[in-house]
Amino acid sequence: QDFSSAVAPFEKVVASNPAEARGRYLLAFALEKSGKLAEAAEHYRAGSREDPKNLDFHLSLGRVAYELKDFNKAESEFRAAQALREDSAEARLGLGETLLAQNQLATAAIEFDRYLSLKPEDGDARLRLAGLYLDLIQPEKALETLHAASADQQASPTWKETAARSYAMLKRWPEA
Repeated sequence: QDFSSAVAPFEKVVASNPAEARGRYLLAFALEKSGKLAEAAEHYRAGSREDPKNLDFHLSLGRVAYELKDFNKAESEFRAAQALREDSAEARLGLGETLLAQNQLATAAIEFDRYLSLKPEDGDARLRLAGLYLDLIQPEKALETLHAASADQQASPTWKETAARSYAMLKRWPEA
């Protein structure tokens, strides 16, 4: 778990074979986990040029760009990841989060919904999607999303609050 210590050995690997994508990915990952996001992004980009069909480079570059608040770049990378693998849950979630950060609520809701079709057990994403539907003044869709949650998730105070807000928007006071 000491990623900082891994940087120097991976730098040697990359220096000895700069075209080898796996070594570059591991260096970028160690840099990312060490908090050196800009340097990690450089290596993820270089690796992506060497291996443009490598899903991990696009997902990682999207994640780092998101952390650096370069939402346009993050969106581009998550879309590139989706183009490589339509069923990538991580790409769907990353794109949803990125669109949300850009205040593109309707498009973000679509991506969260697609993500949940791949990972229906993710209660946090389900609550976020329900909240998005409330922000979009779609309480029926919020309730539909909430009711698809597991019984454990439905027992949470946050779930109950979101459901109550949805019912209140529909003026279904007893249920609220």
